[in-house]
Amino acid sequence: MLSIVLATLLSVVPLGTYGNLYDIKEKDAFQEIEERAKDIDTSKIELELREKFKNYRPRDMAKLEPARKSYSYPVEMRHVLDYDIPRVDGEGKIVGVLYPKGHAYNPVEFLPADPPPMVVFDGQSGKEVSWVKYYYGNKPGFMLVMTQGDWVEVSKEMGQQVYYLKQVIVDKLNLKNTVSVVYRKGKNMQVDVYAIK
Repeated sequence: MLSIVLATLLSVVPLGTYGNLYDIKEKDAFQEIEERAKDIDTSKIELELREKFKNYRPRDMAKLEPARKSYSYPVEMRHVLDYDIPRVDGEGKIVGVLYPKGHAYNPVEFLPADPPPMVVFDGQSGKEVSWVKYYYGNKPGFMLVMTQGDWVEVSKEMGQQVYYLKQVIVDKLNLKNTVSVVYRKGKNMQVDVYAIK
């Protein structure tokens, strides 16, 4: 209680000046930042960032061989849980198991609508780029995915955004060759592969 009374009194009563006072020698931090910012060549940084953006390649980018013949195959999307999914009540408490480890399901059956068909091609192959551009370029409703090449240039040529193919997609869809067109067919996915002559 005494400490509260003393703290209250000290905050109200001026105590005067004790000790030596010195002028501040350091620059104002904001002023220093402004001065250093004047020395930065922003156009050079912007150019470097544009080059990094243009030359970006994902670490797990996949490469596929071109098809020698055209063929088709279904891809079963069945998935087996490798862990239990708990049942949770309205208060957030776990009250059992909703889906046990080992439960198998097909995620395609739960899609409210068909995903856009995905066209997978080699962005460095002039033949494949021309073929994909003719059939799918600048057409809404298709997702264009390439295995290699400059995505900025290929996107410009296609008239729409082009993405890089990642290994996880290759594994899930069992992709083998370019050009592959992947789409939903019933309860599975279908892959139509085209050999570009």
